[in-house]
Amino acid sequence: MGRLFWKFFFAIWVAQLFGTMSVMFIIEVVHRQHEVAGPEFVAPNSPQHDIPRLPPRGPKLLPIEPLVAHLVASLIVAAILAHYLSKPIRSLRAAIGAMASGQLQVAAADAVERRKDELADLLREFDHMAGRVASLVDGQRQLFHDVSHELRSPLARMQVAIGLARQQPEKTEQLLERIDGEIIRTDRLIGELLALSRLTMPEMKMADEEFGIDELLTEIVENARFEGKAKGQKIRSSIATGASINGSPELMGRAIENVVRNAIEHTPRDSTISVEARMEPGRDRLTIAVSDTGPGVPDIEIDHHVNSSFRGIRSSRSAEGHGLGLSISKRIIDAHQGDIHFRNLDKGGLCVVIVLPISQSRQNFANAPDGELAQMPAN
Repeated sequence: MGRLFWKFFFAIWVAQLFGTMSVMFIIEVVHRQHEVAGPEFVAPNSPQHDIPRLPPRGPKLLPIEPLVAHLVASLIVAAILAHYLSKPIRSLRAAIGAMASGQLQVAAADAVERRKDELADLLREFDHMAGRVASLVDGQRQLFHDVSHELRSPLARMQVAIGLARQQPEKTEQLLERIDGEIIRTDRLIGELLALSRLTMPEMKMADEEFGIDELLTEIVENARFEGKAKGQKIRSSIATGASINGSPELMGRAIENVVRNAIEHTPRDSTISVEARMEPGRDRLTIAVSDTGPGVPDIEIDHHVNSSFRGIRSSRSAEGHGLGLSISKRIIDAHQGDIHFRNLDKGGLCVVIVLPISQSRQNFANAPDGELAQMPAN
């Protein structure tokens, strides 16, 4: 038993003992007040003078047995109450010790799972906090792993290019262009890492403004068409929702652009990519679907990875790395109270679905029939 148990024990027992002594003192005072102070005086000529009288009684002592029984009972009750009150504190202390030693997955509330008092609520909140800390630490570890993996590839290619330039001086100009391209990709990767780190900072406040999603998607699609021309890709789009969302247009543009660029990078030449935006039947959420005709992703990797860090999606579809874009997209969409998930298409390819809540101020625009979606021409 710890010191806290004995403190509770003695505090409860002394309180009970003090209460018992107070009650017994009151009983004793009342009892003495009813005692006869001495023998009653009788006159010699009185008829009652010759009647024999009992000697005066002394003070009556209280029985000791009830006191002993109460003392034992108070000790038992004090021990039970002290154990009941100190148990969650001991569990919390053990959980804190486990976290201090590096074990972040703790379950302090299991010891008091049936209790509904404030101490049990404290342990449940502590478990929730510990789970959140463990999630953040795991995220940082995964980020460090991703950084080392993503930076290793371009650095290795630049090192190879430098070695070839030394061995083949006649190809120096060509290899310098390759190195310049790797530097540009590395710079873009560092920008993505900085954006991801900002999104994980709790003090970082996201801009909150209302902006139209159609204009944002139209700009992204036009940029994608320009980028896809090099591979003969066509970008088909269906964008005419009239919806607005609240948040940061810059961050949301980055999130959607990362998804579209991922489709461009992993779709074969002379293929088609589809970008569609529509209102859900409930009229309070917007769905953006980006579909490609690439290799898709194994279902087991979608089920296991897509809801956490997208490691499976990145490893399957990003042979050259730079898969942090999907992690950034997920964090941005989460910050906008949205959702993102993946599904393989029956005809082949991957469909990335983004669901976002629309702004209530322009929700009345969505009263148009579902079929009134303007089809933008594909290049």
